[in-house]
Amino acid sequence: MGVSTPSPGQRVDALVSRGMANPVVMAAVLLMVGVVSALGLSLAGSGAGATTGADFAVFHTAGELAADGGSDLLYEDRLAELANEKFGGDDEGNLVYLNPPVMAQVLQPLSAVPYRTAFVLWSAVTLVLTVAALAILRAPRPFWLLAFVVPPALLNLQLGQNGAVGLVILAGVFALLRSERSAAAGLVDSLLLFKPTLALGVGVWWLITCRRHWRALLGAAAGGAVIVATSVVGVGVEPWRRFVEVATGESAGGSTWFTTASVTPWEFWRELLIGAEWLVMPLWLATAMVGVVAFRAFVRRTAGEESLHLAAAIALTPWLSPHLLIYDWMILFVPAVIVWSLVPQRRDRWVQLGAWLVIASVVWRTSSVQIDAFGRAVQFGVVIYGWVAVQAALLLVDRRASAGDERLDPVLGSPDDGGAVLDDDGALHQPRVL
Repeated sequence: MGVSTPSPGQRVDALVSRGMANPVVMAAVLLMVGVVSALGLSLAGSGAGATTGADFAVFHTAGELAADGGSDLLYEDRLAELANEKFGGDDEGNLVYLNPPVMAQVLQPLSAVPYRTAFVLWSAVTLVLTVAALAILRAPRPFWLLAFVVPPALLNLQLGQNGAVGLVILAGVFALLRSERSAAAGLVDSLLLFKPTLALGVGVWWLITCRRHWRALLGAAAGGAVIVATSVVGVGVEPWRRFVEVATGESAGGSTWFTTASVTPWEFWRELLIGAEWLVMPLWLATAMVGVVAFRAFVRRTAGEESLHLAAAIALTPWLSPHLLIYDWMILFVPAVIVWSLVPQRRDRWVQLGAWLVIASVVWRTSSVQIDAFGRAVQFGVVIYGWVAVQAALLLVDRRASAGDERLDPVLGSPDDGGAVLDDDGALHQPRVL
């Protein structure tokens, strides 16, 4: 009997297991990634909007305005002026508020605390939410390291952004779907109203499969309606009208979702077609439609594998959104954990993706500083999304090739296996009933 040759995925698993069990290796990896990430962020720090705490200054000011009855100023130049005075920097052009009014209302308690103290508290909350998300996801050991050293997480912490909030919400959606509580999953998903673009992928998935996920859709609609109604009672209709203008790119002056530099296909076309702006919208819509059609085909060809659908839906979000930045990539930890557990034979591919994400997020920041608009037009994010699409296609080939085998869904569980899941060592076991 011949000795079988381990697959690339098996070799990666073995390497990761040995490395995570060796404190010297763990320390070396942490130091290396941390140094690379810190270097990238320090280089980016000379660019606009990359100064420590700059974005949180906006959130803190927005909370103050909401608390003082000034929500009508959330989307005006006055907010940038107040935030810059508080921050003591020179980021006037980047200190803009692009979230719905409800987030400003939620931040009111923090606005009562001095800015520097509030920033420390917010940073602590960010770390707690990241840990909570990893726990909810039952993330394997490598992810507990990556979640605190990759550039998206570091930049989120540096700027005082809200990427960890989106991550923990989608982790909650994952957990509720796993326990077959669709309506509750929809309610939790409605919390993404603080940054609606993060809900696009999951929303498309539920709409495409509405016969199966109508409860989730109703839960999301009900939760969203309650959030908006409660907010309107507190601040009135005008701030929400101004937010819609910002979200649709029709604001009279200032930044909008469609004018703020992002890591999206929209930004790719916008920067590439300077002088032919009329082509940007139709090309972006065509690009988004290609993504939706491909996603729909993937869902149909992997029928019954709910965890894969959730992973693909979240991965689709950056492709559809007109406004999304590097720190928003934190939500990709959810599909990463799902695919890592569900398709162990392709873990080597996802290790490659992780390396690309580190490179892309650092290079995007540094290149956008060094060569300005062209650096953003390069859009490493688009390359990453294309790479993910190729891997999804290969994964589909793998699944179709093994169509005769009994399908397991180790993340969300399946009716046939009683919800068996894979532990860190690849062994199958039964989780406790949620």
